Amino acid sequence: MTTAEDAAAVRPPADPVPGAVRAGVSRGPAVRGASRVSAAWRRAAAEERAVGLASLGLLLWFLVRVRSGADLYDGSHVVALAQRIAQGDRLFADEMNAQAVGSAAGAPFVWAWIHLFGQAYLVLAYRYCYLLVAVLVGVLCYRALRTRMRPLIAFAAVTSSLVVTSYHVVGLSYNTVPTLAMVILVCCGTAAVLGPRHQARRWVVPVGLTAPLGAVSLQSLLPAVGLSLLVLAVLLWRAGRRDALWWLVGSSALVTIPVAGYFLGVVGWSAIQETVDYTVAYQRPRSTPMERLSFTTVSWLKELTTPVRLPAVLLGLSAAVPRLPVRWRRAALVAFPVVLGLTSIAALLIHKINMMRYAGSIQLYTALVMLPVCVWWVLTRGDRDVRTLLLLALPTAVVGHPMVAATTFAGPWYGEFPPASVALALATTVGVCRVVQGLTGRVDTVALKRCVLVSTVVLLITQLSTNFYSNSPWAALTPAPRGAYSGLYSGGRELWHLRLVQDTTDTWVRPGETLMVYGAVTGAFVTSGARADTNIVWLEDFGPQGSHTVDWLRRTGRVPDVVLVSTDAIQGDGIEAMMYRDPVLASLRSTHRIVAGLNYFSPAQFRSEAGFVVLRRTGS
Repeated sequence: MTTAEDAAAVRPPADPVPGAVRAGVSRGPAVRGASRVSAAWRRAAAEERAVGLASLGLLLWFLVRVRSGADLYDGSHVVALAQRIAQGDRLFADEMNAQAVGSAAGAPFVWAWIHLFGQAYLVLAYRYCYLLVAVLVGVLCYRALRTRMRPLIAFAAVTSSLVVTSYHVVGLSYNTVPTLAMVILVCCGTAAVLGPRHQARRWVVPVGLTAPLGAVSLQSLLPAVGLSLLVLAVLLWRAGRRDALWWLVGSSALVTIPVAGYFLGVVGWSAIQETVDYTVAYQRPRSTPMERLSFTTVSWLKELTTPVRLPAVLLGLSAAVPRLPVRWRRAALVAFPVVLGLTSIAALLIHKINMMRYAGSIQLYTALVMLPVCVWWVLTRGDRDVRTLLLLALPTAVVGHPMVAATTFAGPWYGEFPPASVALALATTVGVCRVVQGLTGRVDTVALKRCVLVSTVVLLITQLSTNFYSNSPWAALTPAPRGAYSGLYSGGRELWHLRLVQDTTDTWVRPGETLMVYGAVTGAFVTSGARADTNIVWLEDFGPQGSHTVDWLRRTGRVPDVVLVSTDAIQGDGIEAMMYRDPVLASLRSTHRIVAGLNYFSPAQFRSEAGFVVLRRTGS
């Protein structure tokens, strides 16, 4: 159901002929461009102007926010993967980690940045690169939703989906690329099905071009993306937009065929299969896919039913109870984000742990609680927009979540789920806005404004709860050392560790030398800019599976000039004993010698407390 005010909001005003053109006056391109922007701003309704200013404010806020935090693990891992691909190494054949496919999207930017500016400011630049891509996606999706929705609702939907990233890690990666692709699929797919018929082909092309890239970036999401495309195809067929359906098929094939040709023809199926077997083998001792899935499922069921969360859950679900007063139900939806935030504080005080520290967890939790409200709205009011959004989100909600949960070690703690939850979050955001706006039977713009304002502000506040694997941004106020992390702010143990890694690579890794890092401190590749002589950037003690690394070194003939062994990865009997026991370190015993770092080792260290034992190739 589209309300009368929504219908008026989606009708674009007629573009008047510029007076200068009518008068035959010639102006330069810059002047004409400024005139068009000024004219468009004057024509825009007050609501559109407010959305424009809010969007600008959000962008400025994020330009500052992404400068906080400089973790050397997952946040650096996505940059190190992009750097490795930019240096010429191949997916699967050299980097035996399927996550590198997502970072390959950022490799051209990293290649250009390093050639122009070296390693300086690389991490910050990579984050800003993602922001630029996210802004472009946001503009596209906002315009798509505006074919059916008023500006405030379109703004809330796009904001709720693009503000959230897995782990609070910002950068083109195996998590953000599929997230962006799913946002495009849901928004542009809805515009293609329900928007103006003559524009349907325009909206399916972005879906066809980006959905295959999102699926291949996070392979566990591939079945869900395929099902979402199938749902979109059925909706287009039933809507009688069969020409748009063929454009969807053609644009998907335009990307899928070259990508498949690259992986099967250039990389080779044997390399892909070896990477998959290697990944399964070294993950098996930690936990099986079914163990990870069951643990995450039980954790979420517990989180939905634990007494400290019940006030938020019951408040949200009460909006779907027709017997309750309308004013109560509307107020419940507006207040839900605030109450959920208060329960997070209560969980921290009572249980000493808050699973909702990361925005990805909050996004999924909110979508699950709001889903019954949106289903009730569709069944009782027949809202075609919300129904279409929910149908497009259904595959990732039902199939994507279990697949992601079964293939990640992050569990429910770090907000890993946006690639699978973003479509459902976007659909439920639109649904909640529609309920708040139209629950009384008339358009209540004031209530809608409150809902959008409260949800957006709370979402931004959650971004301040923590940096990945570190403290909150309030504790990260010290500039990072000069180099790849320049421009960022850090603090506490993270800052100490960052300085140690920067000093170690500055001291021991010379320009042009190659590097292997044994441990999770992937940031050492970023601080040094060294090429990775290893089969996987994130190399740890994988037990017997270290033989894959040894085989890779022999097959390629590559030997790292420097090996940095993170002391938290060393077993209790010390580095010397480990160099006899571990296959990787044992293979380096005859070619490398320990030159520094033994004093950093102590048993049972945390990552952020660890130093490096430095090994250099003999004679280098």
